[in-house]
Amino acid sequence: MLSGAMGVAANGIALACTAMTWSGPHRSAMATLYAAGALIGVAVIAAAQKLTTARGNRLIMLAVGVVSTLIVGVAAVLDGGAGSPAALGFFAPSLLFAVTCPPRVMVGMEAMLIAVYAAAAWRSARCRRPRSPPSGAGCTNSPSWIR
Repeated sequence: MLSGAMGVAANGIALACTAMTWSGPHRSAMATLYAAGALIGVAVIAAAQKLTTARGNRLIMLAVGVVSTLIVGVAAVLDGGAGSPAALGFFAPSLLFAVTCPPRVMVGMEAMLIAVYAAAAWRSARCRRPRSPPSGAGCTNSPSWIR
């Protein structure tokens, strides 16, 4: 139940921040990602009793953790990379993994989280380099002279 509640809360806050900055790029995609994350949290809350006794519950929760991390990672890239406000979303899954996973699973989940954060940082750094010819196709945080 904690996993679902944290998912709803984190994605709800991110959705509110996205709405407050709607004039920024990619906000509809980010809102869609965050809404999907919140719905996954609601589904986890609704199924919490069954998940504690289900045979494949660990695999289901592992999938929820991976999807949650990917939502945060993609939203961070859409918002400009690892230095963007959306990258603060990496704290929620990190805390969740630390609180809910046994140590041997937590290490792997935190490593995955670090890898996704590093990928977002790499993507944002790659987009900041000047190109020849100048075209920032696919970059969300390029200076206006590159776009």
